[in-house]
Amino acid sequence: DAGFRAIYSSRSAFCALKADGTIRAWGEPAWGGSGAPTGPGHVFVASTERAFAAITNGGTISTWGDSQRGGSGASELPGHIFIASTLFAFA
Repeated sequence: DAGFRAIYSSRSAFCALKADGTIRAWGEPAWGGSGAPTGPGHVFVASTERAFAAITNGGTISTWGDSQRGGSGASELPGHIFIASTLFAFA
């Protein structure tokens, strides 16, 4: 694959944000190595110890990975412009 803009990591998984806004994840499935959102348009990814969150150019957020470490419960409202993360959660 070519055209990667950035690579992010959790404790045991990785995800790459491609230039077209698609995301590719690999590593420990339970910690974000699988379950990444499909489709283009993602502009930023953040990570916790065991999960990832991605934001689209429309401001929607998707999360995946360990639900106890931020991998679930993302806001379903559009219009977000940034994702902050700690070891265990996203804001």
